[in-house]
Amino acid sequence: LERRLGRIGAARRHAQAARGERPFAAALELAHLDRQQSETAAALAGYRALSTHASDARERAIALGELGRMLQSVGQNRDAQRHHAEALALSRELGDEARAELEASLHARATHRAGDVAEAVVLHQRALAAHRARQSRRLEAAELGHLGFCHHELGEHDEAERHFRASIAGLAAVGDLVLEAIERSMLARLLY
Repeated sequence: LERRLGRIGAARRHAQAARGERPFAAALELAHLDRQQSETAAALAGYRALSTHASDARERAIALGELGRMLQSVGQNRDAQRHHAEALALSRELGDEARAELEASLHARATHRAGDVAEAVVLHQRALAAHRARQSRRLEAAELGHLGFCHHELGEHDEAERHFRASIAGLAAVGDLVLEAIERSMLARLLY
């Protein structure tokens, strides 16, 4: 909560104090704080350590997913793909469908950013099916936007437009004005 409120010092003190009782959660929070403060090397080191020294498969899946996100943010998309794929497989093994759903989407994005756009379309379609199965309306709408972007890059303009419009409608329905505005700008870029 302290991190979300921007009280970084207090958040860091709470995480340090929790290291003895909840070592994984505390170390994860410290890595999040480093990422939020643009301490890239420290955040990467924290997530890597967590993924290597996790005490169980659940912790490892979480750490691998966070490491993949961090790697995407610094443009190391091939490594991010690998980590998200591993986190996805672990999450499925554990029966953690919510985490698997998220990892499927992140894996698709890393694949797209790595330049494998056609493969990303397939992965986004699988993630979209997972969002629909779990009735995750916001994630479904966001995934449609990612598909639209992929189709746009592939020169498949009718498909791109269809996905952008569906994304905009879905985001409007759930009240995500920020993401809706982004998708509207993507549609405008496609059409004009």
